[in-house]
Amino acid sequence: MKHKAVNSNDDIDNEYTYMDIYNKIKRGIEEGMYLPGTKILAESELSLKYNVKRFTVRKAIQRLIADGLIFAIRNRGYYVKFYDIDIWIKKECSYTLSMLKRKMNPKVKILEIKTVSPDSEHKKLFDLKNNEMLWEIYVLRYYRNVPFLIGRSYIPYKRVPSFNMHYLKVKSIHRVLREVYGIKPERKSSVCRTSISGKRESRLLSIFENSPLLKVTNINVDQEDIPIEYSISTFRSDIVRINVNL
Repeated sequence: MKHKAVNSNDDIDNEYTYMDIYNKIKRGIEEGMYLPGTKILAESELSLKYNVKRFTVRKAIQRLIADGLIFAIRNRGYYVKFYDIDIWIKKECSYTLSMLKRKMNPKVKILEIKTVSPDSEHKKLFDLKNNEMLWEIYVLRYYRNVPFLIGRSYIPYKRVPSFNMHYLKVKSIHRVLREVYGIKPERKSSVCRTSISGKRESRLLSIFENSPLLKVTNINVDQEDIPIEYSISTFRSDIVRINVNL
């Protein structure tokens, strides 16, 4: 989705402080002049508009980000924040389903899907022997063309040997498990923690390095309470809100 930068007819005034610029943009957001997802002017353009140094503009931008009014997309600029992307951690449903129920339609980009050897933690969790493999599913999820989630899931190969062929068609782990293999996954446990983005996470999520993240580790089980999926989800914390209802 392309965003059009928003301007207004304010006269240039060399007495503007960073709080003046902050308040003008904030008021425009609150009054609906700048709609959610709208790109605001770049730092250089705001500097010319208000006849101030970029340092002054940057302080206003940083304050707007800190107050949750705008967010950054690296190499693209600053955008008026959407309403928070609400992610619900529930026993019976996936992140995607929880978003669809709220009329939010996320998109999925498959980064990689392959078989891997389990580490000691996965061997114990899935009760695997030395020669048994796991499916690893690595994806990036978008909402309104903004990446918000990096997902990495592990599923025992022996339980779903042709998983990759079905997943490439529907791009939904839980849908494949239910409709193809008759497995009804339920969330057994979830652990949430904060983190800081490294180079790869920053590049994938279009954020600056050392940005705050939310990481959720899940263990899902089948109808017999046997582990079927281990997943790690890494969220942008500036536009995502995690809700728990188990």
